Amino acid sequence: MAAAIPPGTERERAYIDAIVVFYRDAGKRDHKSRALAYEQSMARVAARFPGDHEAAIFHALAILGNSPITDKTFAGQKRAAAILNGLLPLEPEHPGITHYLIHAYDYPQLAELALDGARAYAKIAPDSPHALHMPSHIFTRLGMWDESIASNLESARVARELVGRHHPGAESFDALHALDYLEYAYLQTAQDEKARAVVAEIARVDKLDEQRRLPVGAVRDQRIVDVELLGNTMRLEDALDPQHFLDLVLHRHPVLEAESDVWPAGHRAALLVRDDARPQLGPFARVTLEAEQVRGPQLLVWCA
Repeated sequence: MAAAIPPGTERERAYIDAIVVFYRDAGKRDHKSRALAYEQSMARVAARFPGDHEAAIFHALAILGNSPITDKTFAGQKRAAAILNGLLPLEPEHPGITHYLIHAYDYPQLAELALDGARAYAKIAPDSPHALHMPSHIFTRLGMWDESIASNLESARVARELVGRHHPGAESFDALHALDYLEYAYLQTAQDEKARAVVAEIARVDKLDEQRRLPVGAVRDQRIVDVELLGNTMRLEDALDPQHFLDLVLHRHPVLEAESDVWPAGHRAALLVRDDARPQLGPFARVTLEAEQVRGPQLLVWCA
């Protein structure tokens, strides 16, 4: 539709042409090839309009979208971060720049590079629940559990204030996203009762403010893996059976049924292992590898 609208400027036409590349022949070309084509298109837009910071930001975001987490050189992430860091002194309060820098450095090996930005981000957009949550990505990678807890408690509070005004009676998806990280931080600090309370709180949710995937299974199952399994309440050899492990991790919740085949719940639970259980990391890594072979790329391995 956008392609059919006469553009007001050459810049507008360049943006439209760039995204058209992504959707062209969508039924014939796979997502990866279309995403790479879009990245290349945005690179041309950014080069054509060198003073357009938004074009550079979208180019960096496209690079991040095409940067595999399996590349331990983080070449794509570093390339995107170089673009964003070049813009940061020019627009230090631009929320997109800091947001995408956090994503670029959202790995234990790189997280230290985003710490200053993470601490600044919540001040840039204090009324945005997601902006309040985003610093906890970096805090989690660095084991800064108290800071992660504080960030996500505030994110959930602001999210619920907003949903109370605009969607009375519903729970905020942004609040649930914050609670997901909050529960993990509680587990890492051995605050198991608080973690269980978060699980129980989320399990009571039956209505969201938007049509999004509900992380109930992820939160519940990382508690099972972290607390119950590693607390020896079930046999380790059972958990090391790939199918049994999948049954445990891919728990379904009624609210998720409509989208359960799109993105199963529990996608983050695979490698969440508490510090005091690191000796078990090797077996869990093997189980996760087999689980990925069964489920495909939808099962995301996340190990803080």
